[in-house]
Amino acid sequence: MRLFIGIDIPEDVKQLIKNIEDKVASEYGRFNKVKPENCHITLKFLGEVKDEGKIISTLKDIKFETFKLEIKNIGFFPDENYIKVAWIGFKDDSCLIKLHDKIETILKDFKKDSKFKGHITFMRVKTLYKKKEFIEFIKTIKLPEISFDVDNFKLYKSTLTKEGPVYEVLEEFK
Repeated sequence: MRLFIGIDIPEDVKQLIKNIEDKVASEYGRFNKVKPENCHITLKFLGEVKDEGKIISTLKDIKFETFKLEIKNIGFFPDENYIKVAWIGFKDDSCLIKLHDKIETILKDFKKDSKFKGHITFMRVKTLYKKKEFIEFIKTIKLPEISFDVDNFKLYKSTLTKEGPVYEVLEEFK
């Protein structure tokens, strides 16, 4: 089964993502929008795993305190010169990075992430027709001040379908 570790986001952030997606005109290109109900913060992608039991028991050992994340900006991966993904970032993601690092350390059998950037992916770019105009348009979007507490993370199973991925929570860690 295909697994990843992530954090759910609150409904007001999902609504913000839907509003942003609704504003992006097709005149800029072709996009695969992430369904708001599928939006999350990925802490670690594990890939194909045969038995989740050991992962679950290992992740139960992670201790962390509740922390706050605040929406900051919209960015692109890998960068503005070659846009493949549009995402929402946070003002201070140092606690998120610490949680990621704890997961990386405890799950030694999995490939280490080369560089972690806390974000919420909301759009995958297939083709950009007017890149400069698209970037300028995205920069005009004013994000409201939204913050939320993170007091848990989850192990998800991801099943790929023709309609997009379907996520199922296998375990929650508080």
